[in-house]
Amino acid sequence: MSLHRLLGYTARQSLISAVGDVYPASAQQGTLESRFQIRNLQGDFDGSIFRTLLDVADQADYIFWDLTDERLGVIKVAENTYVTRSVELIQSGLIENLEKAAWIQFGTEEHYELWQESVRQFAEFTRAHGLQSKLVLFNLPWSMWDDEGTPLKKIWDLFPDEANNVLARYVAVVRQHMDVNYLDIPWAQVAASKTHKWGVAPYHYEDHVYEVVADKFKILETAKSSGREGQGGVVSTSDLAWRDAVADPPTFSIPPDTSAFGLQFDARSAGSAVRLILSLELEGADGLHLYKHRITKSVMADIGHFRYLNLDGGQRTYFAGFDLPEGVSCKSLTVKGWQIGKGNVELGNMSLFTNAKKGAR
Repeated sequence: MSLHRLLGYTARQSLISAVGDVYPASAQQGTLESRFQIRNLQGDFDGSIFRTLLDVADQADYIFWDLTDERLGVIKVAENTYVTRSVELIQSGLIENLEKAAWIQFGTEEHYELWQESVRQFAEFTRAHGLQSKLVLFNLPWSMWDDEGTPLKKIWDLFPDEANNVLARYVAVVRQHMDVNYLDIPWAQVAASKTHKWGVAPYHYEDHVYEVVADKFKILETAKSSGREGQGGVVSTSDLAWRDAVADPPTFSIPPDTSAFGLQFDARSAGSAVRLILSLELEGADGLHLYKHRITKSVMADIGHFRYLNLDGGQRTYFAGFDLPEGVSCKSLTVKGWQIGKGNVELGNMSLFTNAKKGAR
C-alpha cells in the first residue's frame, strides 16, 4: 500500500501558459462534457498551477513534474498571454476563437526562448515558497518501439529520438536554473505498450517502465530520509569517463542482421553550432535512397552512410535512433566530431542497444 496520497493534479498546462497572464475565457462555453476535461482546460486558461502548488505546499512531501504536455506547444493569444494547444482546447471548439492567433510549436526557437523565461520565473516562485526541494522531474525518454519490438513512427511530427533530443534541451534549462530531483530511465529500458488504455504512443509505456519508476522513487525516498537526496539518476560530470570525439571516436559493433537500434550518450561541447557525424557501416544499402530514414551517403569512403547530430554548448544527453529498411543491416556505428579541433567535444556515458525483439533491451 502506498504511504502517500494525491493532494492535487494538474494536466494539459504548459509552463509557458501557466506563467503568462490569465486568458479570460470560460471552458464551460465549449462543447466538452467531461468535468475532468473542463477543469483541465479552465485551469490552463487561469494558469492554476501556482495556486494549486500553494494550496498543497504545507502538506506535500513531493511535487512530481512531467514535461510530456510541453509537446503540445502554445497559442499566443496576446502579449504575455498563452494557452496550451491541448486536445481539450481543440475538442471544446473554443480554439475556433483563436484561429488568427499564432501556434508556437514545441522545439522551435521561439518556444524554447519562452521556455527559458518560464523556467526562470518558476524557479523564483518555487524558491520563494520553499517548494524546490520537493520537486521531482520525470525525465523519461520516448520509446523507439513497442513491447513487441515494432519500431514507432513519427508522432506530433517527431521521431522518438528527435523528441528526446528536444526534451533533453529543455531539461538542460531546468538543470541550469533549479536544484530539483530527477527520475531518469535509460532509453534502452523503455518500451511502449500495444495494449495501453490510451493507445500506442512513445510515452505510453509498458508496465515494466512504471515499475522501474516506482523503484527509483523508493531509492530517492530512502536517500531523502537519510539526508542524502540530490539529483536522482543524474550522472555528474566527474563520474563520467570522457573521450575526445576527434582523437578517440568510439565505434560500436552491431549484431548481424540488426535493423533497429538506438544510441544514447552525454556530450559536452566547448561551443555552439558543433556537429557530430554518426557514421554507419551498412550492408545491403547500395543504390538505395535512405533519406526518409534520415541517412545520407557521403562521397568520403571513411564516412560512408551517416547522419548529422547537432550539439548545444555545454553538457547534456543526446539520442539517435535508426530503423533501417528491409534487407539493410548495420555492422558498426562510429561517433565522430565533424570539422572541429581536438578537445572541443567530449563524449561519455555511451550506450548502444538493439531492437527489443532481438532480446537486447
